[in-house]
Amino acid sequence: MSTQIQSQELEKYFVAGLLKYPDVFQMSIVQIQPNYFQTQAYQIIFNAIAEKIKLNQAFDALIIKQSVYDQYPEIVWNEWFYGISQCQVSASKVEDCIALLEEMHQHKILNEIAAELTASNHTFADRIDQALLALVQLKQRNASQSTSFFSGLLLSQLDAIVQGEKKHLLSSGFAGLDQLMGGGFEAGQLTVLGARTGMGKTRLLLSMFKDLIRKQGKKVLFLSYGMTAPRFLKAYLFGVPLESSVDFEMPSENELHQEIAELNRLENEGLFQFCHLLESNEKYLLTGILKQVIASPVDMVIIDSIQYLQQPDANTASTREKYIGNVLKELKRLAHIYNFSLLVGSEISRNAEKRGYANRPILSDLKDSGWIEELADQVVFLYRPSYYHLCEWEDGTNAQNQAELIVAKNNRFQTGTVRVSYDVFGRFSAFNSVKRAIPENRLNEL
Repeated sequence: MSTQIQSQELEKYFVAGLLKYPDVFQMSIVQIQPNYFQTQAYQIIFNAIAEKIKLNQAFDALIIKQSVYDQYPEIVWNEWFYGISQCQVSASKVEDCIALLEEMHQHKILNEIAAELTASNHTFADRIDQALLALVQLKQRNASQSTSFFSGLLLSQLDAIVQGEKKHLLSSGFAGLDQLMGGGFEAGQLTVLGARTGMGKTRLLLSMFKDLIRKQGKKVLFLSYGMTAPRFLKAYLFGVPLESSVDFEMPSENELHQEIAELNRLENEGLFQFCHLLESNEKYLLTGILKQVIASPVDMVIIDSIQYLQQPDANTASTREKYIGNVLKELKRLAHIYNFSLLVGSEISRNAEKRGYANRPILSDLKDSGWIEELADQVVFLYRPSYYHLCEWEDGTNAQNQAELIVAKNNRFQTGTVRVSYDVFGRFSAFNSVKRAIPENRLNEL
């Protein structure tokens, strides 16, 4: 039996099962997608059944037949429904049919990937990258279907209880921030760090990066649009002052040799990779991450700024937001499949500078806001009073060389603020591990 005939018979049997046992197999409309069908008539019938189920409307073969006839009168529906009526359907075999349909669809995708690899209208590197992304999507789809949702959830929760959930969390290097976030960064989740240009976002990311590889021994991939490898190395070794008035002094020769020796050791042990992103498109970013994590699994991926991405045909703000949202969805997909935490820097708009005394940012200040705040599991803002030429906090205490980390969104735990300090080299460190609740009069802004 040819693949086409076999597929058509499976599709007919599955549709017949839906019509005969609608209450039993109504959840399969989520599991089976319309593009699984290779026969147009069965795809149309499936769509009509799915629509009735979604609207919670009763149906039978006659109702579905009338529905599809009204939409596609050019098709001879009597013949198709006669064939369906002749199927000797059993509930147990419909379950097997669902699994076979999924398997055939996966084989179809694999064949399409193979055809794309042999096509000559793109460069070999582009074909490899496209195939990698398609395989990742297929892998996630297959993994999500291999275990039923609730049993998989129960198993993961049991594992967290038995092994201790904190084992799977990465510390930010700031005890107060970890406490607010419920222990630290979690694998498979997206944390966005937002700040105004020049506030110190990249320096804070570097401080977290250093803590992860040096104190925690975690493997980190750091991707940067704004820094070349020499600039990254300079920032890592020497730091970058945040205050323009600071008299910057180079580390001593002995200190510098120690730093370089330590960095060489960390690199040789495979604890970090740095990648300067030369192209500002999503495929270059995604395949760059994918190649690295396949070659050597990582605990965290850090991207210095998501705003560097350029949509080829972006004409409006809404399409730009949607584009950024789609990229973040793919990044979260990779983080979930390859079990790493995702920390992404984001610019914020000037709106914060138009509000009140403190100029603290809120969620709507994120550039390309909408999808970013929707998809992020946590959003942390960096606020530094001296950026606005302020010398004191609202309570009158000295704010020199101090900043505030504002957890404005947190799906895992709670929101609030933590104060941190920074030295003359622009390196952040813990200042006060006591968390501060966000004032009630500002909660509605978040």
